Amino acid sequence: MIRKSTGLILAFDVEWDVKRSVTFLSSISDLVDAVKIGWYQLLNIGPQGIKELIRSVNKYFLADFKLGDVSHINEYVIKKAHELGINGVIMHAVTGGENLVTPVNIARELGVDVYLLISMSSGGELYDKSLIITYCLAWILALVGSWFPRRNQV
Repeated sequence: MIRKSTGLILAFDVEWDVKRSVTFLSSISDLVDAVKIGWYQLLNIGPQGIKELIRSVNKYFLADFKLGDVSHINEYVIKKAHELGINGVIMHAVTGGENLVTPVNIARELGVDVYLLISMSSGGELYDKSLIITYCLAWILALVGSWFPRRNQV
């Protein structure tokens, strides 16, 4: 679980190499509680780069891969993320309980936290139609956390 000190999670979506990333993250380490990395970072520095980044920076790393596939694919990604040193992953709630239960249990066994994406800040109409159901899934699965992005109100 993310240890709350500053209340800030850095969305680290930059096109930097590992060395520059480590230097930057080390310099702001006291200002953030966690570092959220996603496809942008993974595709930029690759799995080995992610592993090196995590080993070099003593922070909680959250993989924002928004897992939303069938169960066995989600399980595979969680296992691979764990091998890289990832502390937590974000999964889509709309995939339903059938595709969440086993991956969540695998994550628990590995010590990887799961955060369930309940809605999106843009294009969340479909999420919002199933908001109660997806929130209940998060509660039933007793997940570490859920994402409820704040939207601008008109």
